[in-house]
Amino acid sequence: MTMVRIVGVGILLSGSVVAMQTRPAGSKEAERVSIIQLIATPERYEGRRILVKGFCHLEFEEQALYLSREDSDTMNSSNGLWLVIEGKDDDVSDRFVVVEGVFTAKEHGHLGAWPGEIQNISILERAGTRADYQALRPPPPKK
Repeated sequence: MTMVRIVGVGILLSGSVVAMQTRPAGSKEAERVSIIQLIATPERYEGRRILVKGFCHLEFEEQALYLSREDSDTMNSSNGLWLVIEGKDDDVSDRFVVVEGVFTAKEHGHLGAWPGEIQNISILERAGTRADYQALRPPPPKK
């Protein structure tokens, strides 16, 4: 492993440490899950703090985390979850994001159209991409 990779991993890890340190006092460690798990077995995650990735779309009467960009484009709410947040954040709208919050299938978002909600959100930020990871790699050797 080259020094650049080690530094890159250190940067990623220190970002995770900062995120963990900014959680509200007394909060439990979030369980990493997929949207598929939350939709397929909601009873397993009811009331639990979760960490999930998905495609976020925020606009008037739509604050949602979707399984994919295509689900967002087609407004397929059955493959999404309602996000209980205040206001619109253009930095995360129409992007893949990481969300940490409390899952419930007892609430179903706007017009009851969603399989569940993520409430008490403590983290809503852009997810790292393949391009971000590749930027950490050293350039190929010159010939």
